[in-house]
This record gives sequence, C-alpha cells and structure tokens, in this order.
Amino acid sequence: MPDDALAPALAAFNIGVEIGQVMIVAIIFPVLLLSDRIGEAATGKERRSAVVYACSTVILALGLYWLVERTVFA
Repeated sequence: MPDDALAPALAAFNIGVEIGQVMIVAIIFPVLLLSDRIGEAATGKERRSAVVYACSTVILALGLYWLVERTVFA
C-alpha cells in the first residue's frame, strides 16, 4: 500500500467500525426498552440490580477474554 494511502484507508476502516457499532446499538436498544416495559408490566417492578450486575459481568468477561486472546495468544 502506498504511504499516502495509509491514512485514508485507516480512517475509512475506523469509520466503518464505528458505523457498525452504532447500527448494533440502534437495533438492540429498542429491544431492551421493550423487554423492560414487558417485564415491568408483567411484574409491576423495575428490573433487579442483580440482573444488571450479572449481564455486566458477562460482558466484562467476554471483553477480557477477547483482549487476552488477541494480545497474549496472538
């Protein structure tokens, strides 16, 4: 790749990644809001903090796994 094409290629890649992340959030966020409304309507209560902590722990564990896999075992 020519040296003068490196910056535009890297910028285009990063912009593509960010667009992909925004699209995922745009799809998942309404689903999460709907599930909150359904759960609250069914039980009359807000979501439990234990569920939030459990989901956050799973996300953290996956992120750490991918970090170690790509840095240590790469």
